[in-house]
Amino acid sequence: MKIVYNAANSLEAHMIRGLLEQQNIPAYVHGEHLQSGIGEIPAIGLVNVNVDDENYQAAKTVIQNWEKEENNTHTATPILPVKDKVNSQSYPSLLVLMTGFLCGAVVMYLYLHSTPLSKNGIDYNRDGKNDEVWTYQNRIIVKTESDSNFDGKVDSITSYDNGLTKSQNTDENFDGTFEAEYSYENGRIYFFKSDTNNDGKIDITIEYDANEPKYKTTIFNPKNNLPKKIQYYEMSKLKSAEFDSNDDGDMDTLITYDFFEDGLNRKSK
Repeated sequence: MKIVYNAANSLEAHMIRGLLEQQNIPAYVHGEHLQSGIGEIPAIGLVNVNVDDENYQAAKTVIQNWEKEENNTHTATPILPVKDKVNSQSYPSLLVLMTGFLCGAVVMYLYLHSTPLSKNGIDYNRDGKNDEVWTYQNRIIVKTESDSNFDGKVDSITSYDNGLTKSQNTDENFDGTFEAEYSYENGRIYFFKSDTNNDGKIDITIEYDANEPKYKTTIFNPKNNLPKKIQYYEMSKLKSAEFDSNDDGDMDTLITYDFFEDGLNRKSK
């Protein structure tokens, strides 16, 4: 397996994959979920399109030809001279221009929301069934359905908004029930929740800090569905935790941890 294209984001990666598959070249996108952890930093080098070794040269040729066509279709926009004075006769033209712009925006909105959906997919284990299916609208990916363990059942559904990940529902233990849900904003994960024992109640949540590498994990008491323990992490290291010792929902104990995540101090609040 070789990297044939470094994409700027997951949308571009899926576009390149679709381009290659039109030429009967199987392609795979790797690293698209890594960009959710870096916020607005460009994802180049993280999201890659990969192909099998024997298809590398053919895939490279397809991409190079596509890039040449893209460069040829882009022409420079001439810079018009700026008039020192505004002629009153230009206002009707401006009104026509604005009206045309608004009409175009409405038409584009209706087009994007009325375009029929199209689907594509890939069979990773060559058993004749697609293990990953992508749904597109107007050539923009809107949903991915995956069978990660090749048992013939979908265990992950990812939804997209303008090419960026919006949400993901997963069957973490492959028991046929979607117990975990990830929520994203601008392609970056900010909240996770899971019902690990399938009793219809959330057992654990994780809240991610949008500005710093911090997150908070809340574990719920199965007896009363109240918070039992709250853990605070920085740079993936457990720094402190709050604990409810009497099951009343109030955190009454504070625990701090050292670099090795051994308890340094435990005290009542």
